[in-house]
Amino acid sequence: MLKLSIHDEDHSKLRRPIHRRPRDTEARTWHDGRADGRVSRGSWIKPMAKVHRWARTAQRWAAYAFLDRSPPISHRGANGNSLEENGSPRGDIRVRRAPGLIRMSSAATIALSLVCGGCGGGGGGEPAPPPPTIQPGAQIALPVFLVLGQSNAFGNGKISDLQATWWAPQPNTEVLRDNVWPLLEPGVLHPEFFGPEIAFGARAGKSAKVGIIKIAVPATNLATDWSPQVAGSLYFRVLDVVQSARTTRQIRIAGVLWMQGESDATNAAMAAQYGANLTAFIQSLRRDIGDQSLPFAVCRVNPPVNDGFPYAAEVRAGQQGITLAGYTWFDCDALSLGPDRLHFDTAGQVVLGNLFADAMVRLGAIQ
Repeated sequence: MLKLSIHDEDHSKLRRPIHRRPRDTEARTWHDGRADGRVSRGSWIKPMAKVHRWARTAQRWAAYAFLDRSPPISHRGANGNSLEENGSPRGDIRVRRAPGLIRMSSAATIALSLVCGGCGGGGGGEPAPPPPTIQPGAQIALPVFLVLGQSNAFGNGKISDLQATWWAPQPNTEVLRDNVWPLLEPGVLHPEFFGPEIAFGARAGKSAKVGIIKIAVPATNLATDWSPQVAGSLYFRVLDVVQSARTTRQIRIAGVLWMQGESDATNAAMAAQYGANLTAFIQSLRRDIGDQSLPFAVCRVNPPVNDGFPYAAEVRAGQQGITLAGYTWFDCDALSLGPDRLHFDTAGQVVLGNLFADAMVRLGAIQ
């Protein structure tokens, strides 16, 4: 426990201590270095004594808090006179600690006493550690996941079919919309439909705050629409949106959820080059985002071969064949589909979001 001592030049005028000292020998030895039971010279006060008086001069003390000088303090001795009137040098306050003596300014010592709030009682003799230093304006970068792709990334899950447990805003997951970050909830991006972001956000936000940026355009292919080699493609839109988001707050792109490939399965040349195109896309995005190990998760597409997607096998093989570090794919064949046998329904989108979360756990992007 910290003790404060007010040293007075004329000690004869201090008839008795303000507070009695502890009776146990160990406490007496620690407080003033004496074990004979006698009171050392000077008056002892408890750190939180006369708080009601100190409150009246709190603003004056604050002005001296970090200056090596003593503010005008008036404590009264046993004779009713203030220590200033007794000849004290304006209340030089010291903190006693065995065996040495740490000298502090009056305001700094009183501020320390108020922080401790009498915390030294029963402690072991060591003062409480100082509070951590917080840099003004310091922020922790928000980990943000990109949801990219075509119609199944956009989502055909119907909000009206969702169970009520999904309707509430997710307190730890925010989503970028018009350069602001509202909490993620059904309807925040589209009034009727949702994609994998709902279930993924719920999983990713369990242990920490996360953000989501979703850029999904139906019926788009990787060969040209998303190509980093084509000026004005969706690839550059992603970079623009990320750059704009960085002006709103500190963010860190933590992973990519890629749900795309059906459109490339309609064309033999696109399908044959899908693996090479996706590899180039990942490498370019990692370079331009500034993270060469950016986690990248892919749902292996499974469009109906006999309904206009004859080259689905080539696209699937391309997704499976990528060997980049930090890349993973997972199977989506069992997800429930809508009547068109192409787009995941409400239940399928919930499962898709959970599969993306599982993939990011494997890549170490979330817990």
